[in-house]
Amino acid sequence: MSDDVSEARITLSQIGDALLACVQGELRPPLVRQMQHRLLERISGKAVRRVMLDVSEVRFLDLESYQALVDLKRTVSLMGASTVLVGLRPGVIQGLSQVGADLGAFRGAISLEQALELKP
Repeated sequence: MSDDVSEARITLSQIGDALLACVQGELRPPLVRQMQHRLLERISGKAVRRVMLDVSEVRFLDLESYQALVDLKRTVSLMGASTVLVGLRPGVIQGLSQVGADLGAFRGAISLEQALELKP
């Protein structure tokens, strides 16, 4: 597996007081660090109460990458925003469960609509 961040893309969109980060491609720790940097820049300049990480295009997530997401969530919470994982696939959830990941670290939502309905 390559750690080349250019293989994947992150798009950021503001929706009211929420910031949506859509991940397209393989999610590896270098990409999570890049996403964290971009999110913190946006959060610090705007009234963001919630970050929604759309991972519906992510087909595989290893424990190291998941832990990087947990670290991102903690950093975002220090900025006063909550984090929701959107669209996590059942196979990814099962795989993370099998390797002992703390699945309670995130609030989850099946869709963007459901994520927007959650209270920050």
